[in-house]
Amino acid sequence: MALIHEKKWKIFFLVATSIFMSTLDSSIVNVALPHMMMDLKTRMGIIQWVVLIYLVTVSALLLTFGRLSDIKGRKPVYVAGFSLFTAGSLLCGLAGSVFLLIISRCLQGVGAAMLMACSPALLVDAFPVRERGKALGMMGAVVAAGLTIGPVVGGIILDYLSWRYIFYINIPIGIAAALSGMIILRNLPFAGGSGESMDIKGSLLFIFLLSGFILFMTQLSQWGVFSFPALSCAGISILAGIGFAVNESRAPYPLFDMALLKIRLFLFPVIGAALLFAALFVMVFLMPFYLTYPAGFRPQKQG
Repeated sequence: MALIHEKKWKIFFLVATSIFMSTLDSSIVNVALPHMMMDLKTRMGIIQWVVLIYLVTVSALLLTFGRLSDIKGRKPVYVAGFSLFTAGSLLCGLAGSVFLLIISRCLQGVGAAMLMACSPALLVDAFPVRERGKALGMMGAVVAAGLTIGPVVGGIILDYLSWRYIFYINIPIGIAAALSGMIILRNLPFAGGSGESMDIKGSLLFIFLLSGFILFMTQLSQWGVFSFPALSCAGISILAGIGFAVNESRAPYPLFDMALLKIRLFLFPVIGAALLFAALFVMVFLMPFYLTYPAGFRPQKQG
């Protein structure tokens, strides 16, 4: 444990880099959406998936990769996460069509999910009990900084360069961070993982639960409440949710401990955070379109 605590601040800055890049990328793209829509000759209903696919992928895979890092160790998941995130950023910048951009954002989201899933666990492992609250609180500040700085940086880049450079800037940082992770996280006690079995059924059910729900909510205005696609998505989400709850209560190594939902100090902050971020991302998605077309602001002023 002494070796971990000696490296705690190196691990903190490594984790801070990954969290900052992941949250920055979830907000920096919003300012560029009107420019992407014009350049790629598409419409708003399609371009919204550049943002949505990233958020859906991250949300659906967080629990899975968090559990995988428990089983296989933090280092391989973390390094693979930064590698995928960097590769996804390169492909986003090179995308010649909106569909290739959406697919590349999905890959980027897989990498971001691996980074976000490992990060709190790395901090808990690295810091002694009396310092964990401080470390996690500082990480909350990093999340806020990434979300806040994203539109500003995106606006400045768009004023002078193509929207593709909002993805290219991730590449050198991602390569450096992946190499740093391989060095800093080597020979640590938690690197080996527990070797327990993976709750694959729970992972798949959670992906269907969340993906079905988000599809239903985002496409409701176009499909209509009682249309076949809307009812199908809602039905899949409900059935997957029931199956997930049953599976997690019976699995020997569950993806999520259902007993946590009985703890009010856990449940209510999670509900509050979900509502907060839902409202936040509705605002940051729609605002750039308003500031670009009716208001006529330049990208830097939008940011």
